[in-house]
Amino acid sequence: MRISLVLPKLLDHPVGGYKVHLQLANALQRAGHAVTVILPLSSTNRPTGSELWRWARTRFGHQPALTWFPLEAEVQIVLPARLRASTLPAADVTILTAWQTAAVTTDPPAHAGRLVQVVYDVEFWNPESLDSPLSRALRRPDVTRIATSAVVAEMLETLGGRAAFTLRAGIDPSEFACSVDPAARAPVVGFALRPQPAKDMATMFEALQLLHEARPLVSVQCWGAAPGLLTPPFITRLGRLSATELQAAYNTCQLFLLSSRSEGFGLPVAEAMSCGTVPISTRCGGPEELIAEGRNGRLVPVGDAVGLSRATIELLDDRETRLRLAAAGIATQQRWTLEDSMEAYCRTVESLGT
Repeated sequence: MRISLVLPKLLDHPVGGYKVHLQLANALQRAGHAVTVILPLSSTNRPTGSELWRWARTRFGHQPALTWFPLEAEVQIVLPARLRASTLPAADVTILTAWQTAAVTTDPPAHAGRLVQVVYDVEFWNPESLDSPLSRALRRPDVTRIATSAVVAEMLETLGGRAAFTLRAGIDPSEFACSVDPAARAPVVGFALRPQPAKDMATMFEALQLLHEARPLVSVQCWGAAPGLLTPPFITRLGRLSATELQAAYNTCQLFLLSSRSEGFGLPVAEAMSCGTVPISTRCGGPEELIAEGRNGRLVPVGDAVGLSRATIELLDDRETRLRLAAAGIATQQRWTLEDSMEAYCRTVESLGT
């Protein structure tokens, strides 16, 4: 089959949702399909000068399109200046990602084939805005939707845009694995530094301040690019990391914290578990499908800085429980790998193209 996979814009750095979709492109290509990835300069927003410069250099062959992800050589890349329905290439199945791609491809040409949308996140969903562009995009009647978690499927039901399938992402054990015995790790706590309001860094910083006051010798480190976001001075910022560097960072930590107000899936939680790092997350949706409270991690209420700090201190102080949770987390992720996930996605996409 000919399969197009449409991403909202060209990026020069790793993003969890992008990575899931690019892994799908590779899996479909290896399964024998002709795959094209569409990476526009922009879907909806006016591009910045740096984005325009990067896209132009890529478009005219001066640099690779995706320096951070190894696409199969046979996968074709198309770089339109602006994503529109008219720019969709001929395909048997066109896979839309991110709500923006569905918002700007209404009235698609017949040659685009069956339209499928992988709905990965709910972070920007406002249930009071059912007539917003996002809401309308997620309930298009001509699109078959695949939800990446039960939380996302429930959100779509509320919007009136039912998910036909629910398929969760998997972790590649060759990319994220436990390489440092959790019993041998120093007391280090890690988290992903992300500026979006839904990630609730205010609660994270408050919880970590409480942790620092109670256990000043515990090291705290974060990763991710958020140049305009100030962090407390006791936090070590590692910056944007490659996949190899990220695995090493997880394997340095005893605990991984997530303070989000909403998550469609919570890929960092799965990555941390695979590396033997115990996750402590707010009850923000997707992570609740991965973490069983007290069995392979800890869950606290959304916005509860005191609860997040308390759970962190308890596990730092209780070595036996921490190691038990770490082992259970590794086992959890081994039961559903990237290979399992991609096989399920491929079967589903193939069934939609017949």
